[in-house]
Amino acid sequence: MGACGGLSVDWIQEHIYWIDEEWGNIVMATLDGSHQRVVYTNDTLISGIAVDAVRKHIFWLEGMQVRKRPPLFSLEIKIAHLCGIKMKTVISSMTWPSRHFGKNFFLDVPEGKIYFLQRPGELAVSDYRGKEKESVKILLPVPVSFSVTRNVFFWLNEVGDVFARSKEGGKIFQILSLCQNCTIQDRKALLDTNFHLRAIDERMQPKMEYQYWVLTECLLNYTTSTDFCPCPFGYKTGQKNDTCEEDGIFLASYESAIQMISTKGEKMTLNFKKHGKFPDLDFHYEKKLLIWIDSEEGRIYKAPIFNLSDQSTVSLQVRGSQGVAVDWIYNNVYWSNNNAQGGCVEVCRLDGSARQQILYRNPFSQLMSIALDPIAGLMYISNWTGGSIEVSGMDGLNLKNLVRGLYSPQSLTLDFHRSSRTRYEARQLFWVETRDEAIIIKTCYLKNKLSCRKLYSPPQRIVTTAMTLFNNRIYWADRHTIQSIRQDGIGRPKKIRVSSRHMIPHSLRMYHSKAQPPGENLCHWGKCPYQSLCLPSASEYTNQFTRCVRRNAYHQTYGNYFRGV
Repeated sequence: MGACGGLSVDWIQEHIYWIDEEWGNIVMATLDGSHQRVVYTNDTLISGIAVDAVRKHIFWLEGMQVRKRPPLFSLEIKIAHLCGIKMKTVISSMTWPSRHFGKNFFLDVPEGKIYFLQRPGELAVSDYRGKEKESVKILLPVPVSFSVTRNVFFWLNEVGDVFARSKEGGKIFQILSLCQNCTIQDRKALLDTNFHLRAIDERMQPKMEYQYWVLTECLLNYTTSTDFCPCPFGYKTGQKNDTCEEDGIFLASYESAIQMISTKGEKMTLNFKKHGKFPDLDFHYEKKLLIWIDSEEGRIYKAPIFNLSDQSTVSLQVRGSQGVAVDWIYNNVYWSNNNAQGGCVEVCRLDGSARQQILYRNPFSQLMSIALDPIAGLMYISNWTGGSIEVSGMDGLNLKNLVRGLYSPQSLTLDFHRSSRTRYEARQLFWVETRDEAIIIKTCYLKNKLSCRKLYSPPQRIVTTAMTLFNNRIYWADRHTIQSIRQDGIGRPKKIRVSSRHMIPHSLRMYHSKAQPPGENLCHWGKCPYQSLCLPSASEYTNQFTRCVRRNAYHQTYGNYFRGV
């Protein structure tokens, strides 16, 4: 989340709403901040939000800068249902001389009134329809923020003093001073900040005797759309308005941030306890987990994808890691690790236990991207310095070169197709090469006779390693757009506008159930010691079998007991 432009609470359904000023999103979540959903998004400035949980409305301010020097903003107060539908303008033609305009309106829920500043110092009141508008016979001395309760106005002025006055007029009382010994710079900083004043009064959050519409679990249900909960981020409303259908989410890792991007270009920045550098990420769809590398701390983390504040460490000492991949069938995490001794591939369980080094290359090799095919038991690795793509079993054995003579291949991506009613197979391997400030997307057909070819090279000059495949289209991302083209390279590319203040993304993934097709976990047939890992592999004689892998030792348990199908 970027800068918070306002926050309000639905005290009946126990939801929290806030404004992400970085992307212009209104986001709702449960009170602990989990199960976030974007209610509304717009390219204009959004600030200040209020909720009327009784009448089931949310209000916010949208502003557009009409003059730079001195600054002047034209404002409108918007109203919508709690889930963001049926949006309309209530109050317009407001002006404000500061970017922090979210403090110049207040909701009086018991009376069903909106108090707002038509312009600095001029207070007005209106009903929720914006029709019964009238001026309040009280001139506020250019307040920074104000509140209303029990027929009393409270306001905070530009020097940090809090005053109170009755609606009917009368004497003004100073009840508090926030800046008794403040310097001129301190007072200016207070005026320029997004500071809000709210009077705490139980009347402002009235309770209902019979709240028949309350659905406390609506944010936890990802398949149903209600009047109180929109479809989750990455879902779309189905043909019936009460259902949500999976649409997919792009996961993009940047130098210092990770973002979720919808197929419509809506963005949500994921929150972390600490900021670091994120060269790569992957996910486990069935367990709803996000796995990412923090190269600055030298760790691999995991967290629920919609609640990244609950993060935990998977592995330590991975400062040279540039690629991570999740085995969604056997529930393991693979990553490349490069140091002075050379490049290697390591693996551990999702909880970080039983860490093993399964593949080692010479000191002149730098291993980057990893793509897993746990259905066939194969692992594809890009050797950045060697200019090759290598393939081995997922236990590190039977390593061989697949393609040579490449120019720094990265972002390996497999294309899975249904080969029978219950089985999937990887038919194509895609990767991206960066040369002379341009990218080249290439592919290899893995079945029958291996054949590789150049697929597409964008005409404009961009340098990116962020590429993924989904729904028969290839997607790549730069700083301003996510572009896509048909899987066969034919046709003109399509663009999704995603302007970002961050740099070009390092990696791109599509979070969707089709990206990780189901397969059989052969390790259910036997047991390995707790210190060992049961890893799938491939052989010339059987389609797939598994091995128990210990540190620096490989052995096959019980003869052919782990024989594949």
